[in-house]
Amino acid sequence: MAPNSPDEKRDRNTHSAQDVSQGEIILRTPLRKAVFLGALVLMVLLIVILGIMAVAF
Repeated sequence: MAPNSPDEKRDRNTHSAQDVSQGEIILRTPLRKAVFLGALVLMVLLIVILGIMAVAF
């Protein structure tokens, strides 16, 4: 099937601007929640450690 063919356009899902205007994080399982929160904590720790190193050196 060639790109931009009518069949390809028909297979795509279309979403209105109202549906996609706000992002929503869906964390359905405990593992996904743990990974998400762990990544946030890791980013904060990295920023704090880099900030301390920048001041110390």
